[in-house]
Amino acid sequence: MKNSILLFLMMTAISTMAQQALFGGQDIKSPEIKTDNSVIFRAMAPNAKEVKLSGDWMPTTDPNNPFIVRDVASVTNIFIIGGGQADLYKVNDIPHGTVAKRWYNSPGLGMDRRITIYTPPGYETGKEKYPVLYLLHGAGGDEEAWATLGRTAQILDNLIAQKKVKPMIVVMPNGNVIQDAAPGEGHEGFYKPVFMAAKTMDGTYEANFIDIIKFIESNYRVKAEKANRAVAGLSMGGFHSLHISRYYPNTFDYVGLFSAAILPNQNVSSRVYNDIDGTLKKQMDNGFKLYWIGS
Repeated sequence: MKNSILLFLMMTAISTMAQQALFGGQDIKSPEIKTDNSVIFRAMAPNAKEVKLSGDWMPTTDPNNPFIVRDVASVTNIFIIGGGQADLYKVNDIPHGTVAKRWYNSPGLGMDRRITIYTPPGYETGKEKYPVLYLLHGAGGDEEAWATLGRTAQILDNLIAQKKVKPMIVVMPNGNVIQDAAPGEGHEGFYKPVFMAAKTMDGTYEANFIDIIKFIESNYRVKAEKANRAVAGLSMGGFHSLHISRYYPNTFDYVGLFSAAILPNQNVSSRVYNDIDGTLKKQMDNGFKLYWIGS
């Protein structure tokens, strides 16, 4: 009964606030992007003694901007100023791909897991086979990180339309092996995300990455050979890309390490991290088209 009363009071308070905003509150536009690319921020705070504006290095939000993204457990607002590189992040009047949230079975991890997959424009109605990029997130991320924070679909749509990249399938898995899905999307329900989940860099993810490849190549029209597979990642995802590509040394022709967290974990014992120099040499001897490192 107490829970029911509390829920009723919360709903009543929310309803009252909404009515005030709808029928009595000011219509505040913030942010407002001007034609000269300047931005005006507005806030209704008549009793405030100080107002501050911060960038994405601080987890603050504009109460009048409903568009937010989550990075680990912090949420920040987002807006896009057009022109230059920013146009790649926008939704433009061009053909669009599809972003699907799928579940795949991982026998190695003993669970079904959620995965985000981008397919290029025309995939559903065509018969063409496509190359695949496995794109891995950093620490604190999950299968939602690249699609939301990274705006993968918008960037790919724009680059494909400009013929700057070949149409491809982009696979964005969850690198936290203790999770079946992002917080709020899996069986554990709603809980606060953490920066470093358990077992994220102990070899378990890398050893069982083959489950993801098998799922994709069994369920999508892909060019299932080394020449048409790429793996790349940011920070922890770069660490994973390094070790996945050398643990399966004849699987990827393209490898990308973006500010990779490549320092070894001295407290971990895993067959994945055995003979790193030897397996890197084997990977190189097998040959690859591109091994790109940026730090």
